[in-house]
Amino acid sequence: MIFSRCFGDHAQEKREDLLYDLREASEDVFWWKTHILRSVNQDKAKEDMIKRLDENTVLIVMDWAMKFLPTSISGAYLRSDEGACYHNNMTMAACQDISKLTGFKIINDHFSEPGQGKDICDRIICAMKSALKTFGNEGNDILTASDMRKALKERKVSGTTACVGKIVEAKNSLVIKKVKGCSTIHNFQYESNGIRLWKAYGIGNGKLIKNDFLFSSHLERSSLLEVVEGQHFFENNSIRELQIKNKNAQQVPSDMMYECPQPGCKQAFDPLNQLEVHLDLGSHQHDT
Repeated sequence: MIFSRCFGDHAQEKREDLLYDLREASEDVFWWKTHILRSVNQDKAKEDMIKRLDENTVLIVMDWAMKFLPTSISGAYLRSDEGACYHNNMTMAACQDISKLTGFKIINDHFSEPGQGKDICDRIICAMKSALKTFGNEGNDILTASDMRKALKERKVSGTTACVGKIVEAKNSLVIKKVKGCSTIHNFQYESNGIRLWKAYGIGNGKLIKNDFLFSSHLERSSLLEVVEGQHFFENNSIRELQIKNKNAQQVPSDMMYECPQPGCKQAFDPLNQLEVHLDLGSHQHDT
């Protein structure tokens, strides 16, 4: 088809351009398919973590909007996007030391596929940004972290609180040997003698990096954060409670208004809050 419709003095040049565009498009489609496949596979990590939760463990979704933990919790599963501030060698090693210093067991840490990291924190932070904007529109200045805390305290968002703290780098005693290609590793499992790594969730046995190889010196403190005096977490009695309703995809009526935006997921919901529950905690259902 390409050859039969290219005529004139520049036919050869046109053919080459069209063939180049075709090859590039074909390769782009292939890599997009692999991206979707990796995204679905990596999301299984979150689904499996949720299934393993009990009264003594918690799922922490790491983002700029952070949380503190109740003292009754003894273990945690970590989940985050590809932010360089926590997808790095130092965070990986620090989790191992924090478990030993506090007795609070960090079980594993999973990162989303690049470009697919939007999660519950992003949805909650939208409401917090709106609260900050409202506070500013009322004639208040928001120039510092303390101003942000004041705004969020006066315009509270359900299930959230805030404090102002600073990182004391001088108290950081952690020195490690860098693991090559850390940014390509998406799954970390913390074991007694080291950290086991996977590039893709559930594929193979993983690679064990032993503690003796990784650490040159360990953390002496479990936290480098110091809360500014008078800027502690404020109390917020408004709880963001999510009620999960199990819905079979085959039983969902065709007139459901809100379809899951996850590529390949075939579920739809009504009202909107049920879609939010599904995105936060639900299991995506894909056609096979």
